[in-house]
Amino acid sequence: MTKLIKPTDFIRKLQDNEKLTKINLRNYNINSNDLKLLSGALKNNKTVTHINLHNTNIYDDGAKIVAKFLQNNTTVTKIDLSNNNISDDGAIKLAKFLENNRTIKRLYLSGNNIGDDG
Repeated sequence: MTKLIKPTDFIRKLQDNEKLTKINLRNYNINSNDLKLLSGALKNNKTVTHINLHNTNIYDDGAKIVAKFLQNNTTVTKIDLSNNNISDDGAIKLAKFLENNRTIKRLYLSGNNIGDDG
């Protein structure tokens, strides 16, 4: 049986990990503080290439935190932000911060509330 740990405990352990390449927090309820911790933990990480935040209820505030983190990241190539109630505002922030990112190859945003303006 797999033991589940709290996202905050996982994020704290991530700071010193030099082998992990994928983070899957799918279906966890992540708040802004958790995302800030994750961003801080990954700030100098050079191994994580995939982040799955599918259905984690991050909303626009969380999308902005993720966008700011990804702005200068050089290792993450794939991120899933599907089903997170992200609206046009969050999508615009993501686009703005990702303008100069040449590393992201796949960004999943399906199932959000993004309209024509986003």
